[in-house]
Amino acid sequence: MVSLLNELALRRPIFHSEADFQQAFAWEIQVRYPGSIVRLETRPLRGEAIYLDVFAVANEFRVAVELKYLVRSLDLTIMGERFLLRNQGAHDVRRYDVVKDISRIESLVERDIADVGFVIALSNDPAYWTQGTKADPIDKDFRLHEGKLSSGKRSWSSNAGAGTTRGRPSPITLEYEHVVRWHDYPAIGDTPKEGSPATIGDTPKEGSPERFRYLAVEVQRAQRK
Repeated sequence: MVSLLNELALRRPIFHSEADFQQAFAWEIQVRYPGSIVRLETRPLRGEAIYLDVFAVANEFRVAVELKYLVRSLDLTIMGERFLLRNQGAHDVRRYDVVKDISRIESLVERDIADVGFVIALSNDPAYWTQGTKADPIDKDFRLHEGKLSSGKRSWSSNAGAGTTRGRPSPITLEYEHVVRWHDYPAIGDTPKEGSPATIGDTPKEGSPERFRYLAVEVQRAQRK
């Protein structure tokens, strides 16, 4: 998965939206594995309202993928194309959603819908990969900083407000153990000449909105303990 994302970055170092990221990711699979079947927004479980971002079959190997694009403000033009990213905020809620995606992928692997699954979160917001300074944050069970182990029952802290938990009140139980690892998404370089692909430059400094990183949580049955 790391090599696939690195190849994707050569063509698409930045995306307009999560939907744009999903489409480009699916296309990269198709290019990398000719003859593969790639589908977006499928409903893999009959009778259940669960949507899957990307489902791919290559050489009879089934892969389920959930993607997240977690961004803060950035206004950047590459080859005349403007990318205007709005600050999303609500880090606690979005962390919950990533952990929920991991649980969903676990279920698909356990129920033999997929042979392997991935949850990929691409971000230019250091709040996701750094630990933070609060001693007891309301979303401590959903934190995604480097090295964080997520397993077992994950719940909001008792002092989480109704506004935060609205639509996401239920605890999440992870059946597998996961150690979070963040990787640099090859950095945006200098604006290329017209007709050239976007270039990859040196990694921007920590804190720069042009620095993108990603986590890729892999799920296989063999991981379960």
